[in-house]
Amino acid sequence: EAVQAYLNKVNENLEEQEWKVTCLLFAPHAPEQNPVEDVWLRGKNFLRKHFYKNKTFRQVKSCFPDFINNQTFDFNKINWYLNIPQSV
Repeated sequence: EAVQAYLNKVNENLEEQEWKVTCLLFAPHAPEQNPVEDVWLRGKNFLRKHFYKNKTFRQVKSCFPDFINNQTFDFNKINWYLNIPQSV
């Protein structure tokens, strides 16, 4: 509901081809189709490989986004949904 309200506000009075923001629905929990699942997998694998650095849950909560935010993701399957000239 909040996402729909945001999209309505941002794209107000614009034709669909002129929308500033578009929400794409990916297949949930389907790693073979959903590029978001690949991001999660890469982050979880990083945590597993560096488990010895994270002694507390707070450290895990900090480590995961630090890793994800410093990555460039370039999955071929993103092209199934749209054409992006640069990596995501």
